[in-house]
Amino acid sequence: MATITRGKIFFVGGGPGDPALMTLRGMEILKSASLVFAPGHYRDSYADALSGKEFYDPFDFHYKDLVGKIDSALEQGRPVVFLVPGDLAIFSPVQSIISRYPDAEVIPGVSALNAASAALKRTFDLPGVSHSTIATSPKTINNSPDTIGALSRHQSTLVLFMNNKTPDALAAELSEGYPPDTPVAIVSRISLPGQGIVYSTVGALSQDVDPAWFADEDAFKIIVVGKALAASEDPSWWDRRKDIRDVRLGKKQDEGQ
Repeated sequence: MATITRGKIFFVGGGPGDPALMTLRGMEILKSASLVFAPGHYRDSYADALSGKEFYDPFDFHYKDLVGKIDSALEQGRPVVFLVPGDLAIFSPVQSIISRYPDAEVIPGVSALNAASAALKRTFDLPGVSHSTIATSPKTINNSPDTIGALSRHQSTLVLFMNNKTPDALAAELSEGYPPDTPVAIVSRISLPGQGIVYSTVGALSQDVDPAWFADEDAFKIIVVGKALAASEDPSWWDRRKDIRDVRLGKKQDEGQ
């Protein structure tokens, strides 16, 4: 009787949901899998890549049942792919599952933070304006000293995942550090059909957005706050950088003679 080689599980960063943003390695692995676990909205955006595969939404299972189904497939020698929403690095819900399988391979993906930056056509760190970007979630920092109000005092660019606060409540906390005219951008359905961007300010947030939609965690969106959203960059640094580079290269050439 032939011995069945145990299958392997891959955790592939699926990005915000657009398969065009998946890495070539990730798509190669996905195509080779017969069993795929992925959030429900991937069923539509990844329809072509999922065609003919056994597909489940992992959030339809309790943890014990989910890992039991994965274990069964691996024992049958089947390759299993778990599409990770966004990327493992920021607010990934699958760390406990990855930790269960030490031989798993993790393929990085495009974070929703990166996709939001692209949609806004803005860098979040800008010299003289914001030297840091803070990624956090109003939902996950409950009972933590890192409140939205405390983080806003840094005057850095603030990127908020999984908002569960009303516009009034969030604006009140942001106002502890940011002036009322500080730009705010809300990017929804990032990289998917129907992607939308709402621009506002800390002071006008409660007037510019629908409270029910804003606090709905299932209506996936990212909120970006900070002056870098609207500030202009002085391009003279480009010339200074080239001049410094020319001097450095010139010294290397002289040393090589």
